[in-house]
Amino acid sequence: MEGSEGIRQPQQLRGERRVEAILDAAAAIVGEQGLPALTVQALADRAQTSKGSLYHFFPDLRAVLCALSDRHSAALTALSAEMIGDASIPWATLPISEVIDRILAPLAYLKAHPDLLALARTPEAIGRSTRRLTPFRDLAAHVLQERCPRLAASRRLAGASTMVAMVDGVVGYALRADDVSPDQMMLELRCALCAYLGALDECAATSRAVG
Repeated sequence: MEGSEGIRQPQQLRGERRVEAILDAAAAIVGEQGLPALTVQALADRAQTSKGSLYHFFPDLRAVLCALSDRHSAALTALSAEMIGDASIPWATLPISEVIDRILAPLAYLKAHPDLLALARTPEAIGRSTRRLTPFRDLAAHVLQERCPRLAASRRLAGASTMVAMVDGVVGYALRADDVSPDQMMLELRCALCAYLGALDECAATSRAVG
């Protein structure tokens, strides 16, 4: 059975472990040495497998990178879903700064996985964007639903999308820039998001007063 990008899906636990080992090896090579270092031979050596075993599951290196990107996307989705499903988080009453810190927490995943940063810098390597920010928008939309329930649904969606666009733009620029500190840009992003969420809170408060 073949999955997306022509990847053969393993049917047994042994095959699943082999695929994970291949993806782990690809992540290590790309994270340590960059995309140019990822060759079939280097990948087979790092994964301690044969080229034949590699080609059994992946038709080419692009398919390996696509699978690696999908694995990261699933992990980010799980992180956001966990926060959305955590009823103990009082989104409606948390200070704005803490809300933004929680929303941005999944970005720490990027720093912990340099291979994802390498993929994000060169999306053409897999033929599609690796910066899938849908999980962030889902989280932002949930936060606005909890904090600003009186705002129109269309306004909350626009607000969540705007917050995601801010993250997307700043993170994307930080990945490409070589004359400014990415960490400093993340601090500026935090300030901008705090100000924007504060403005939405004020709009929600005004809506309650009018209502």
